[in-house]
Amino acid sequence: MAKKSKTHIFTGRTVTEAVNMAKAKLGSNFTIVDRRRVTHKNLLSLLSMNKLGGDSEVELEVAINPLPDKEAPAKVKTDGPIHPLLKTYAKAESLAEQSRKMVASQRLAPAELGETSHGLAGHLQDIKHVMTEVTRDNREFRDEINRDYREMRNEMHRLFSLQGRGGLPKVGPELLKLYQILVDDDVDSEVARELVENLDLDEKVLSEGTIALHNALTREIAKRIPVAGPILLREDGPTVVAFIGPTGVGKSTTVAKLAVDFSLRGRQVGLINEDRSRPAADYQLKNLGQIMTMPAETASSPEDMRHLIESMSDLDLILIDTGGRSPRDKSGLDELADMLEAAKPDETHLVLASVTASRNIADITERFRPLNFNRLILSKLDEIPSYGTLLTLAAALGDGISYVTTGQKYKDSFLTAESAPLAGLVTGTYILVNGRLQVAGRDRNGGDLSC
Repeated sequence: MAKKSKTHIFTGRTVTEAVNMAKAKLGSNFTIVDRRRVTHKNLLSLLSMNKLGGDSEVELEVAINPLPDKEAPAKVKTDGPIHPLLKTYAKAESLAEQSRKMVASQRLAPAELGETSHGLAGHLQDIKHVMTEVTRDNREFRDEINRDYREMRNEMHRLFSLQGRGGLPKVGPELLKLYQILVDDDVDSEVARELVENLDLDEKVLSEGTIALHNALTREIAKRIPVAGPILLREDGPTVVAFIGPTGVGKSTTVAKLAVDFSLRGRQVGLINEDRSRPAADYQLKNLGQIMTMPAETASSPEDMRHLIESMSDLDLILIDTGGRSPRDKSGLDELADMLEAAKPDETHLVLASVTASRNIADITERFRPLNFNRLILSKLDEIPSYGTLLTLAAALGDGISYVTTGQKYKDSFLTAESAPLAGLVTGTYILVNGRLQVAGRDRNGGDLSC
């Protein structure tokens, strides 16, 4: 009757290290009963950002192989602690030794030698099969370790990247993930940190998980995106609206879109072009005027501007397209200021491309501020590389956004600005599809979304 085996625990950084520790204490005659990974808590585990959760080690549970009560077999040589090999290897070694002795003494007949060789070959085949299984298991385990290492390395790089962008906010792991989403989407790190640190969450929201947190963050961001609403028409005369901004931001296209939209809604619209430096702008508006049967004229001086507005006094809406000015062109800005003084617009919309670098926004707005704009239009929303810049823009500007544009088509390519959908673009709860904003339906992890 075999004696009951006792188990021992050995822990090492790798399987090999743990096996060597077992060999040093128990010799080679033992069985691996269980193999598991243990984790020591560290910064990554506290942040719940790592699959491993901390420093990982391998823990082996081994048992000494039971021996018969009467007689122990001769010690079997083996290169490792893999128990399934022991019996097969011992048998093969014994047969091999017998074969060598019998062949040397010529005491075996050819038939007997063949039978012994056949038995030896069968046991060697068993060893080959077991070793193949062991090799495959070791390869799979090695691949698993490599995957875990790559994941740990990537998480460490991401953590250090977050730390390098201004330091981590003092929040729990759930909100830290939201912070990571924001900065990965190019939200300024200071704005992102302030958002998650000031996010007021009750126990109910925290217990509902990721989806509730995403929606709560969307609502908080929406509070920080001011909107001004669409153009409001006066009842006692034409509403005069001017559009200003740097070169190439899409002012003429935006004016054309608005003209088509109001015209299709039955409003009488007039167009005035102030851009004398770009002949194509004059042609574009006059061509649109012919197609839509609306007056389209060019003002070459402040006196022309006043005269043209008076001549369109029976219309509902007059849209003024101005030439692009460099923010550093003081004389050009002064000239534009004289034209706007003559026009006396009810609303002046500063048009900015969404793709404008955040660091340039403050400079542009301050240099156009003397022109007394009171609305913002964000153009080229479909070209923006990451929607987090919307939040950075809103934080830097502080002025209400009236419209956003999403393409070159006159129809279905501009939208009245609304805080919730724009905030949803930042958090991923909204998406832009064919120039329209719609609820994403699924969050980044596949969960249902609702706002």
